[in-house]
Amino acid sequence: MKKIFFRIAALLSLTVITYSACQKDDYKKESTAASTTSVEENALADETFTDIFADLAGLAHDDEGPFSSIKKRKSEKIFTDVNDSLDDHQHNFGCADVTVAPEGTKWPKTVTVDFGTGCTHHGITKKGKIIAVFSNDFRIDSSKINISFDGFYVNDHKIEGTSTITNKGENISGNHEFTIEIKNGKIIGNKTLSWSSMKTIEWAKGIDKTSPLDDKLRITGTASGINTAGKNFTVNITKHLVRPVVCPFFTEGTLEVKQADNTLILDYGEGTCDNEATVTVNGQSIDIELKK
Repeated sequence: MKKIFFRIAALLSLTVITYSACQKDDYKKESTAASTTSVEENALADETFTDIFADLAGLAHDDEGPFSSIKKRKSEKIFTDVNDSLDDHQHNFGCADVTVAPEGTKWPKTVTVDFGTGCTHHGITKKGKIIAVFSNDFRIDSSKINISFDGFYVNDHKIEGTSTITNKGENISGNHEFTIEIKNGKIIGNKTLSWSSMKTIEWAKGIDKTSPLDDKLRITGTASGINTAGKNFTVNITKHLVRPVVCPFFTEGTLEVKQADNTLILDYGEGTCDNEATVTVNGQSIDIELKK
């Protein structure tokens, strides 16, 4: 009888331990999923402001002269979704009305990118205005672009804040480097993400030096913010992020996001152009889909 009792007790103990371990695993997975808010929202802010940088810098760095692609687009009336157009890859303002004032050789110049009440280009709907003041020809070292927004939305998110982009000249690899500082950035949906950052962006030319189609942006730096759940977080890029000019998402690189007592690692992968990334926290890894 005692042997039977001990066997039952041992079986019950094993069951409790197994159940407890499963509960802990489930809790870890739930905790991991809940902790990714800061990571995903930081990625959204990063993508949004990097898009704006790439669009404006590409526009101003036209080899035929600053803003020449605007003139070509207006003269050819190609305000449509032309996926194989070189101009279309240089800046993603396909359905916007872009104006430059003053014309001629006087600086500074104000570039207004007006999406009106809403237009969709490459599957992304934008409305409102991006206002960029260029201190000088942006191909000149130390020139700056000061960016602000007027009722500007990307899909259902309102974008606020200011951004300053500075041309730092060529690095030892012969590629141009820029700093981009975001102050009081906000992405407003049902709730508000507050975000600021200081990044260095290297515009790395591809094999074909005359075409931006194989160019890549390499990004390092830091960021901080308050996520939509009211939690403070900080960000440090640990392996430079890579963003091909023709891809709407980062394709390589890792960063650390610290929130309270948690450190989360976001890994963008090994070069595939997709909206997938991996987040690791508390020894658990989960796949996430990046959003615009």
